Amino acid sequence: MRWILAGLVVVLVASCGQREGLGGFGGGGGFALFGQREAPSTPPPDGPPDSGPPGPEVEAAPAPSDPPAPRNVDLDPANTNALDSDRVICEAKGGRWSRASGSSYTCVYPTTDANKACTAPDQCEGYCLARSGTCAPVKPLFGCHEIVSSNGGMQTVCVN
Repeated sequence: MRWILAGLVVVLVASCGQREGLGGFGGGGGFALFGQREAPSTPPPDGPPDSGPPGPEVEAAPAPSDPPAPRNVDLDPANTNALDSDRVICEAKGGRWSRASGSSYTCVYPTTDANKACTAPDQCEGYCLARSGTCAPVKPLFGCHEIVSSNGGMQTVCVN
């Protein structure tokens, strides 16, 4: 698998811009990984190249300003600066801001058909829980649960 992937990378890089050949594979030079060109085989002339009559002068574009420094975001729920906007949006839509896994948080929404009897997944807004034969009370439903699958069988689904 590694050889196939390496071969694909070589072919893609070779076809992405250099038309002179495949370089290291006996194709005549001009090939280098990651868009770097090999040094020319003959040195450039000492004087400036003869490019014909002078054309209009073109101003160089201004150098881009430095991008803003990344903010350090603490995923602690007490850090309301980082989480407040997502939490407010979640609660405005009727959701509950909850810990998902590790240090991440997500919005958990109640389902409109919570605890309604079900025998197929299309009867529920969320999962149809196999053990109780009822629709899941929230979505997403974290943890491992046995659900009714689309073919009517039982399937274990784990959501972290």
